Amino acid sequence: AVNETKATIVMLPVAMFAPILLMRRSEQPLRRLVPIVAIFTICGAGFVATYDYLIQNRASGTTLEDFWLEGRVQDYMYRGAVEGDPRVGRFDSMQIAVRTISQTPLRAVFGLGIGNVSPAMLPGFEGEYAHYYEKYRVWFTQVTMLLWNMGFAGVAVYGLLLFAMLRDAVTLAKAGGSHAAIGQCWGAIVVLFAMSFLYHAVLAMNEIMFPLMF
Repeated sequence: AVNETKATIVMLPVAMFAPILLMRRSEQPLRRLVPIVAIFTICGAGFVATYDYLIQNRASGTTLEDFWLEGRVQDYMYRGAVEGDPRVGRFDSMQIAVRTISQTPLRAVFGLGIGNVSPAMLPGFEGEYAHYYEKYRVWFTQVTMLLWNMGFAGVAVYGLLLFAMLRDAVTLAKAGGSHAAIGQCWGAIVVLFAMSFLYHAVLAMNEIMFPLMF
């Protein structure tokens, strides 16, 4: 999600401030925040000014101020769409998934089955509910994909996994020593990774998964 300008406005501060907040109190993290806040303010002002200047060349361009302050962010994420509506936002895709799988208790817990809502490059290999993939924007966010494929159990399992990873990172960061910096940076990465679940299907992105697998 970092390549998305609007998402960067939310995620960049987390990436900058999370490592500082994970420091031990003895390391005086608040004092270290002062120069980072100053740098972030200067860079942020330059970023917004540059974006607003360049976006004027696009017919449908919207300045960042208009996007965040005039309610357009709500329409960007949630449009109140229902099944069959072509204008589906990210939160809409999650809401549609919840409504559909909640029709039976078994589907609510385990979803429609891993791969059952996915298309395939070869005929005959697509899932039974592959026609849902584009119709309901199954691919829109990672939470949406988990709900369709694994139900609420899948969301809970990944939530627990992310929580365990964050807890380990915080423990390492607070312990001090030469490995504390690793915990501070890794904690920020885990938080950003979890936030991305609401924005992109990050587990399906090769640039993220390949380093973890190989």
